Amino acid sequence: FFMLAGGGTGLAALDLTDTKIEIAVDDALTQDQAVPSYLVDVACTNGVVTLSGTVDTLLAKERALAIAETVKGVRSVINRIEVIPVIEKKDPDIKTDVIQSLAADPVTELFKIDVSVDDKVVTLKGEVNSHIEKQAAGKVAKSVSGVKEVKNLILFNHKTSRSDADFANDIKTALAW
Repeated sequence: FFMLAGGGTGLAALDLTDTKIEIAVDDALTQDQAVPSYLVDVACTNGVVTLSGTVDTLLAKERALAIAETVKGVRSVINRIEVIPVIEKKDPDIKTDVIQSLAADPVTELFKIDVSVDDKVVTLKGEVNSHIEKQAAGKVAKSVSGVKEVKNLILFNHKTSRSDADFANDIKTALAW
């Protein structure tokens, strides 16, 4: 009876057509402000979603992939989105922008991070106190227009004894993201 009433994976699963999955992915992308959804095309065949189009940051490309993967009925996602910045930048300009973005971000402003750029690939090096701080620095770098890839080589030092205030700060940082 449960299967016939539309519960579980019975008849409800049969209603998930490729067209409905495309519409659901489009809707999910539209609702996320980090992705310029009007620049992303969605196609679906047998539950496999293909994303194509252009965005101006690596973060937007990765966010579109993450959103599509969460839609019900999606079996896998092929991400063919290209990162093409609005204004073409040279490596020194990208480096300057990444450094300024890290300094302007309230989470990463105090980190001691070395930034290098080679052929639009950003490499981050340094040491932070937690994995969350490492991820935050990578996310900031990915948000800079012109960055094609980020190699996050930042190390994090596990403190053997941490205060409650340190834990509370890490939790607040994680919740902010």
